[in-house]
Amino acid sequence: MGVVSGNSRRKERTTIVSRSSTPVATVGGPKRRAAGDDGHHATHRASSRRPKKRLSAKERWKKIGVWAFWIGMIVLLYFSYGWLTTQAVALLQVNPTVWSWYLAIQDEIASHTLRGLFYAASFGSFILFALPIEILYLYYLGLGYQLPSVVLVSLAGIVLGTVLNYALGALIGSKPLKWFIKDEEYASFHRRIERAGGFLVALGNIIPFPIDLLGVFLGAVRFGLVKLLLYTLLGRLVQFFILWLGYKYFILYVGPYLSTVSVPWLLDLVRNSFV
Repeated sequence: MGVVSGNSRRKERTTIVSRSSTPVATVGGPKRRAAGDDGHHATHRASSRRPKKRLSAKERWKKIGVWAFWIGMIVLLYFSYGWLTTQAVALLQVNPTVWSWYLAIQDEIASHTLRGLFYAASFGSFILFALPIEILYLYYLGLGYQLPSVVLVSLAGIVLGTVLNYALGALIGSKPLKWFIKDEEYASFHRRIERAGGFLVALGNIIPFPIDLLGVFLGAVRFGLVKLLLYTLLGRLVQFFILWLGYKYFILYVGPYLSTVSVPWLLDLVRNSFV
């Protein structure tokens, strides 16, 4: 009995000690610690945000000067376009071989052949010429060429012109862009172009837009050439389909109606403008 009672006392003491060694959770302890961690992270995030550096007056005037320079160059090119084309033709005449090629291309375009359509679409897609491809497309449909032939030849010329625009932009490089965009902001700007560039290319080929200028810009920032061509073809196919629907509607419904209506003032306007 004495041994048993001694063992039972030892067990009771051991149980009491083990219970007393169990840590007691303090009320609100984990919550307070979590709240403290959140406050620490919020403070860290706030401190990691760098305030935007304001441009000095000198930097602002420099930026305005760069914008004024490029706008002035665009205006100068616009008003000197006729003189530049005259000088380009004179330069072609210097080399007899190149001049013979030019005359052959000119004859194909004047003869309204499919090869002439390819040349016209190529030149029209290049930024130095910028001819309206939509008018060429409708014009050749009006000449009686089959729709698949006109679409394929036009797309081939557009691809060539787009590649030339991209090559021109790659030759210029991204250095002029960095006059407007700081080096630390250029990486973020380039990522945005990579994400939205395809959509802009497709949309610019559907609606009237200076897409040749965008091609030069994308070449300067090294946008993917294959991606550029794919979205160009997609946008042009959508545009050509819309134009074809409008063309068919005009031929079937509007054309017969106009043939029965005489509008002298409109005929005089067309005659005085284009004849």
